[in-house]
Amino acid sequence: MKHFTIHELRKTCRSRLSELDVEANVAEKCLNHAIKGVEGVYDRWGYFDKRKMLSPS
Repeated sequence: MKHFTIHELRKTCRSRLSELDVEANVAEKCLNHAIKGVEGVYDRWGYFDKRKMLSPS
């Protein structure tokens, strides 16, 4: 690959999470992204229980 960066892995991961119908807010937390806007201000939950279900055992 000519222009590979580490962000390519993050893009792939995010795309696969969408393909698996993972909720957008959970997928964003899996990538350690902050939720933006009003939702990010009010929703402080870490979604750890749902994120654990996505990790391999």
